[in-house]
Amino acid sequence: MQLDIALGNTVFVIPSSNGGESLARMLPTLAIPTRLIVVLDQGSTDNTARVCKEAGVEFVPLGQPCSYAQACNVGAGLARERSAEFIYVARNDIAFATDVARQLLQEMLDDPGLAIAAPSQALIEKKGGAPRVAYRAFWSLDRLRFEYDFTPPPESRLIFVT
Repeated sequence: MQLDIALGNTVFVIPSSNGGESLARMLPTLAIPTRLIVVLDQGSTDNTARVCKEAGVEFVPLGQPCSYAQACNVGAGLARERSAEFIYVARNDIAFATDVARQLLQEMLDDPGLAIAAPSQALIEKKGGAPRVAYRAFWSLDRLRFEYDFTPPPESRLIFVT
């Protein structure tokens, strides 16, 4: 399948709660058609609806606060209803430095055995530290926290996308 055809058959969901300011920074960094982007709003009282309207992205009010996992499930249901072959789920407080959507999708197309793909992240420490690259994000079930792995994988596992 060609990349542009596959991209047209995706849904890019962004769970958000009072994330208007973050979305205003994030949405311009997405290099995909705005018709693919859906913001799942969890009862925001800020300018989220206006930001979405100005950006030309779909705004779906969930009506109440919910967990990130619940919002992701709503996004998966939306993708199923639309018969999308691919779904992206993104936090609203990130910005993309490259065309991440196409890069991840190309990896999925190149390896039909992949079920999920995620980019590395440069995290900026809140206390003025230097940016660090997170090679993996994961839920630590023993600590009940979302954590990052800053240890690079073996070079044979690295995939460089340009």
